Amino acid sequence: ISARAEWNGATDTATLTIPLAAIHPVVFIHGILGSMPPQNLLVTSRDVSREVLDPFLGGYWPLLDNLLKMGYEWNETLFGLAYDWRNSNRLSGGFLGEQLDAILPATADNAAKDGKADLVVHSMGGLVSRAYIEGFALNPAGARVDYGGEVNRVVFIASPHRGFPFDYRTREEGTWEAYLYNAPAAWLQQYTMDNMIWPR
Repeated sequence: ISARAEWNGATDTATLTIPLAAIHPVVFIHGILGSMPPQNLLVTSRDVSREVLDPFLGGYWPLLDNLLKMGYEWNETLFGLAYDWRNSNRLSGGFLGEQLDAILPATADNAAKDGKADLVVHSMGGLVSRAYIEGFALNPAGARVDYGGEVNRVVFIASPHRGFPFDYRTREEGTWEAYLYNAPAAWLQQYTMDNMIWPR
């Protein structure tokens, strides 16, 4: 941009260069029950996000649409991480690490070139991201997955950092069934899961 200024008969002209804003790619990571069917998948389009990320209630859709309005683009600077929330967070953390390696460094014109991404995580997604960042992640073969420094920052939304007492029983018994069917309203959860959600 060229600018010209005049003051008391004196004139000066200067050129102002404004660099293109650089943004870190954003990876959204859902919470427990946040993807259906439970699966490991890098979500790279709005259509797939509607099919996979909370397809029954669409609770994540406004957040993802707002990121689009802010200038993020699917498969360039915006990604979703669907993970099998029935698995250990350590395995899901390993999957996160694999996917970060696949999408970084970002190649979009407005993407930061430092090889880092921002994570926006909900509930159990925060534990998945912590498992990776804190060095507890595993690959499917059970080998440790080292954190590669690919995360610029994490925005946590309702993540149970201090634990979730009801979930402790699941940890001790080690099964999703123990979590689901020993809940305070187990009969309702069992009916809903077995007769409504899984069949669909």
